[in-house]
Amino acid sequence: MDHRVGYRPDAEPLDGGKSYVIHFPANGLPDSVVDAYWSVILVSVPDYRVIPNPLKRYNFNNHSPLRKEPDGLLKIGIGPRPPAGVPESNWLPSAEGKPFSLTFRTYVPKEIVKTQCAPPALTPVP
Repeated sequence: MDHRVGYRPDAEPLDGGKSYVIHFPANGLPDSVVDAYWSVILVSVPDYRVIPNPLKRYNFNNHSPLRKEPDGLLKIGIGPRPPAGVPESNWLPSAEGKPFSLTFRTYVPKEIVKTQCAPPALTPVP
């Protein structure tokens, strides 16, 4: 099942020059809603290709070495630089001047994904 994070058909694409954070609560981590695999990938708009970056990091998934907060919260940062308060290991680089889209995928999703689950909102950060 695919969900575009922050996507609305009537909205502009996300801005690669701005920073954003996705907050997954400790009781709502991506691993908790799948029986197999999850991923979130950053792609350019309108061609939907990965955007080159110095880290060669284009997505996160359940095998990524993401660091959780002491309370179990997981923050994923997106932007041209790591957003303040987000470890570099949790940063998905975007590119200045390039619009992008995020797609959250769940493989063998649990029933909650099929009926009521959506990824947490994307929060812009200054």
